[in-house]
Amino acid sequence: MINKGESIFYFILIIFFSYLCFESLKIPAAKGGAVDVGANFFPISIAIILIILAIFLFIRSLKITKKDTNSRSQKEFVNNLRRNLSGSIIMLVALIILIGYVILLKKIGFVYSTIFFLVILTLILHFCENNKKIDRRIFLKTSIFSILFTITVYYIFNNFFNIILP
Repeated sequence: MINKGESIFYFILIIFFSYLCFESLKIPAAKGGAVDVGANFFPISIAIILIILAIFLFIRSLKITKKDTNSRSQKEFVNNLRRNLSGSIIMLVALIILIGYVILLKKIGFVYSTIFFLVILTLILHFCENNKKIDRRIFLKTSIFSILFTITVYYIFNNFFNIILP
């Protein structure tokens, strides 16, 4: 049996990521040599990768057959349904955080919004994956990684690509 809810969700993701790709095309391209990638390169690349992954998940969701569903026990089917629902909720929360990141990016800039985004998303994913409380050690590791990663990306874009991030 095809899980219609899952297929619809992936189809909506394909549409949303296509819209992001289309909007990214509106970002002005670089006016330099042939090597300059421009400010729209990264958002378009990410959007295309997300579209490909969403298409893959959409096709995979259509391949679930009735035989697979009937061959499982009722308890296993319920556990699998619960796990899929949990994964969809986590993905929806991540999508909401991503939208918040884009809004904050314009208001407070790349460095602060990226650090905030990485810390929040990593902690939420850690909590959902392990069902454990987030202690100071995990928070500290996540914060240090987020700060180092953001500063490294900012440095590379400013000094090697000559792209000024917001």
